[in-house]
Amino acid sequence: HPDKPVMDYEAFFRERQEARYGGKGGPKCC
Repeated sequence: HPDKPVMDYEAFFRERQEARYGGKGGPKCC
């Protein structure tokens, strides 16, 4: 999403990592 700043990308990347490593306590799909 180009309409969002770098913070959005950082949050998205962090969420992806948490979901991948199960940091949220459960697996996430896409």
